[in-house]
Amino acid sequence: MTVEDFGSRRTLSAEELLVVVGDYALVDQAGNQRGLIESVGQEGLSVVVTVAEDDGPVELSFAPDAQIVIEPYDGGKAPVVP
Repeated sequence: MTVEDFGSRRTLSAEELLVVVGDYALVDQAGNQRGLIESVGQEGLSVVVTVAEDDGPVELSFAPDAQIVIEPYDGGKAPVVP
């Protein structure tokens, strides 16, 4: 279930990422943008997310019910203020 955290940040299950449309960034547990979500796919029971980081693309694997925080990707131009 999607939850609007604050501003335009959203917490949703990894499985819901499969149907999200638009440019979104993955947010880490510290509240910082990791990078643009380039692709989302399913591999077996896992949801695989490819994130564009400074050092290159990184693939992350999540359980379908894992809670993920995303926000619209702006290239770091506008900070999200809680």
